[in-house]
Amino acid sequence: MSELFQLEGLRFSYGSNPVLEIDAFKLEQGSITAITGANGSGKTTLLNLLALLQLPDSGTLYYRDQPVTVENRRTLGRQLAYVQQKPYLLNLSVRENIELGLRFRKVAVAMRQEKTSRVMQALGIGHLADRAARTLSGGEVQKVAIARALVTDPEVLILDEPFTHLDRTAVVFFETLIEHLRGEGGKTIIFTSHDLLAAQLLADDIYSM
Repeated sequence: MSELFQLEGLRFSYGSNPVLEIDAFKLEQGSITAITGANGSGKTTLLNLLALLQLPDSGTLYYRDQPVTVENRRTLGRQLAYVQQKPYLLNLSVRENIELGLRFRKVAVAMRQEKTSRVMQALGIGHLADRAARTLSGGEVQKVAIARALVTDPEVLILDEPFTHLDRTAVVFFETLIEHLRGEGGKTIIFTSHDLLAAQLLADDIYSM
């Protein structure tokens, strides 16, 4: 496997409060990586950096050997999909929420509908297609957010505490899905978790913060 992300001498602070100090970090393409640690340890901040939503105060973040900059991070970020711990859905139907990324990419209507239907079927949420997002349970919101991320076929899927709002049956389903996405889909998966057992079962590499 080749290196997908590299971090060198990375520092990040919120105001005068240092949050991350990472001298060296590498993440392989096609791997499943788990990041564990207590609340406030910087896990979500690291995901924000890896998702190219923020840039470090100092040091360098490389994606496919390219230093990430203000100028290129939006273009590079199109290869990434990030599902936050508390996903935000617009006050639209489930189908419309899932289609958003495709609409922004100006994908033709017929193709949008086909891709959206396919990902809803794969995640077992086809029956929710016409439901208003505001009526969904926490677990359903999580599934819709993951579907919205997957519909654009990203190279990297980044998940912040993906199992938090799911019952045990749904957790097992998503564990299987993550393994499938890496195995047959060839995707790189990065997730945070308080559940060390889940991390050990799924991940090729585990980093503690």
